[in-house]
Amino acid sequence: GVEVDGSSGNDQISYTATSGNDTVVVSKAELIVNGRKTTFANIETISLDTSGGADSIVANAATSDFPTSLQVNTGSADDSVTLNLVDDTAIAVQIDAGSQSSGDSLTITGTTKNNSVSIEQKVIKAGLVTVNANGVEDLTVLGGDGDDSITLVGASSFDAVVLSGQAGNDTITLDEPATDDAVTV
Repeated sequence: GVEVDGSSGNDQISYTATSGNDTVVVSKAELIVNGRKTTFANIETISLDTSGGADSIVANAATSDFPTSLQVNTGSADDSVTLNLVDDTAIAVQIDAGSQSSGDSLTITGTTKNNSVSIEQKVIKAGLVTVNANGVEDLTVLGGDGDDSITLVGASSFDAVVLSGQAGNDTITLDEPATDDAVTV
């Protein structure tokens, strides 16, 4: 595999995958694309372009050796992005799922602790994580363990929203969800 060390400064890995169906996993110090592993250290931003195809992107956040900025351009076709959170880690995630009208999904999974998640338009805030989900049609938020608070504010910009507190004593708040779209709690 390839090894990248950004050393000091504000460093970025830009990775362009294939125009076919890509499988991508970003985790602690690793970027794996279609089975090819790139290890990294001291990288602040990872920018992924998966072009066309039905792509699957999974980001397993980590408290160290994980970028503070993740930019994902999934291109055309129906794509799936999953973000598995970790406590006390600040990440800015920018997703551009393209302009097709259906089928792009985002799943955010909380931690074992108490999570506070808010959704307003295409912006999701979960603790120190902010996700801008442009072009994503379907959103699923899973609170994980702990006593979670999940809030949907105003009209949803998603075609379908699933909010699940999972384990613990959870509070799900629908704050004026003026929408014709499906919201499942």
